[in-house]
Amino acid sequence: MTLSPQKSKLVDQIVASARLCGGTAIVLNREHPVLISFSFGERRLKALFYIWQITHGGGQHRPAHEQRIQITGVPGRFLNVPGATTFIFGWSPTYEVFAAWEYSRHADTDFAHRSSPSMQVPQTALIQAQSSGLAYAQNQYAETVVAIRPDYLSAYLAEWATLHNTPEAGGDAPVVKEIVGQDIEAPIKDIPEGPRKVKLVELQRKVRDARFRTNVIGAYQRRCAISGYDIDMIEAAHIVPVEHKDGTDSLSNGLCLTVIHHVAFDKGLIGVGPTYKVLINQSRLEELKRLSRDVGWDWFKQSLRDDITLPSKREFYPDPEKLRVGLKLRGWTDSQIR
Repeated sequence: MTLSPQKSKLVDQIVASARLCGGTAIVLNREHPVLISFSFGERRLKALFYIWQITHGGGQHRPAHEQRIQITGVPGRFLNVPGATTFIFGWSPTYEVFAAWEYSRHADTDFAHRSSPSMQVPQTALIQAQSSGLAYAQNQYAETVVAIRPDYLSAYLAEWATLHNTPEAGGDAPVVKEIVGQDIEAPIKDIPEGPRKVKLVELQRKVRDARFRTNVIGAYQRRCAISGYDIDMIEAAHIVPVEHKDGTDSLSNGLCLTVIHHVAFDKGLIGVGPTYKVLINQSRLEELKRLSRDVGWDWFKQSLRDDITLPSKREFYPDPEKLRVGLKLRGWTDSQIR
């Protein structure tokens, strides 16, 4: 079915959410269900999306807290395309979050023989997702529905199976709630080593990545700290890599940078000193010139400010000691750091 104007807006919301997560989304068809190719760094995903707008549950006899999607335009069963993962989504314009139902629970349903079919999501999950990014609850059919803030779409797409299945598998529901709602530095506790813990750690990493990106970009008001650019190419960069013993997901270990400034920062071509000066690694630049790999440097240099743009709140400023450690990890010498 060709996308209606309203359906196109819902699809545009998915595409915009992928960009908000630092990825890209390419719509491969213009009909419903819509086939979308996602790219988040090195991770790729082809997904078939069914999406409807979330509304109140219906007539006066329905609970006030019940929200739902009305399954329209499906002549039979949901489609499943080889090589793609099928998702059933709703978008709430009231709370500005998605809700997702697990495809496998509905794969065999023949909607042609159902009167006014719908899927429900508790209003509490939508409200909680506004603040925590991810939330889930069981509807009256004991189905786990996940609510997703747009900046957490990447985390959901990577770990949807864990989020939908944990309440029924191994009693992990409290652990997932802890991961979604906890401080981003807290480790997972009391889970034995094994595949179950690996999946929960992967989920935690995705949630922490999403939260770190949201916090850093928000602190810098979506502007690159080094160039001041406000374009749809910004990322949250760790000053001290998170894999390092001193690396954290705290705001004091983050910088908002465009993609190109992020790469130049990580490669040690440019840096930020402990006094917040923007630094150029002259020895690295000379090396590039010897290799004739400095084409465009003059243009790039014009984008560099003398000092970085700092967040409006002092408690969000980069930690000077982390800036020093980050530079040394990227090959800067003591004489170059100021």
